[in-house]
Amino acid sequence: MSGVRLDLASLRDESAITERFGVSPPAYPLLDLPFSAALDVFVLGYTVPVALFYQH
Repeated sequence: MSGVRLDLASLRDESAITERFGVSPPAYPLLDLPFSAALDVFVLGYTVPVALFYQH
């Protein structure tokens, strides 16, 4: 959910959090927010099984 966190930090003008991500915030975070949330949820279907079953 890092995309959503970056959008919310950008909306709240929290420069410390946006610097921690190492990327510049989106120009239109309110427009980007639903797309980031949808993509983050979609990617969870892949990342959760990988994190649970393919540990080294």
